[in-house]
Amino acid sequence: MPETFRPKRRNLLEMKTIKGTEATYLFIRTEDGSYHAFVEVEGTQAALDCGAKREKGKNQRALCKQIWDKS
Repeated sequence: MPETFRPKRRNLLEMKTIKGTEATYLFIRTEDGSYHAFVEVEGTQAALDCGAKREKGKNQRALCKQIWDKS
């Protein structure tokens, strides 16, 4: 049975970071009024968790770029 694909929504996104009492959050609001919240984590930890390979001399930016370029 062939898969059916729903077209991606093409809404305007607004983003705002807000400091909470326990973390910093990234809130995204879509044009239709939906809200989504994400917790900020340290970039190196996120990159390693997503499969970046730690190598001598690689900084956070290089680790994140590995993941960004793979996706």
